[in-house]
Amino acid sequence: MIFNKWFSYNETSDDLLELRDKFSEEFNGADYSNILCYDLIVYDGEKPSCLARMEGIDGKFVIVGVAAGKEIENITMEDLAVRLLIRRAVDSGAEKVYFIPTENSRKLAEVIGFMSSGEKIRDCESMVRYGDVGGDCC
Repeated sequence: MIFNKWFSYNETSDDLLELRDKFSEEFNGADYSNILCYDLIVYDGEKPSCLARMEGIDGKFVIVGVAAGKEIENITMEDLAVRLLIRRAVDSGAEKVYFIPTENSRKLAEVIGFMSSGEKIRDCESMVRYGDVGGDCC
């Protein structure tokens, strides 16, 4: 069974800390002192399998990282996590969501509908997606 858990700024868990450490390269743009944030863990059974993070940066909702374990050889966990972050942003009033992709997550971002924003966020090229996501996940 797949389920997820949300964490805000001052919440933590062993699973969250373990995944942050495991996927540190995918989250090098994250600012863990930012109080405007959501961390999301997607579990496959009891196993924490995917971590995604969204932060509020200069009034924008920005996905700063997403990563799933290499033992899960498909993109669906990351796809689900990004779509859940987009939904959370839209539910909070966002009309668009930004993404700071890594080399590993750029293709995923494009599949979900992100395009180049022409803006730099934290000195990184960013992508943007307008509106909510439909139910065509995975």
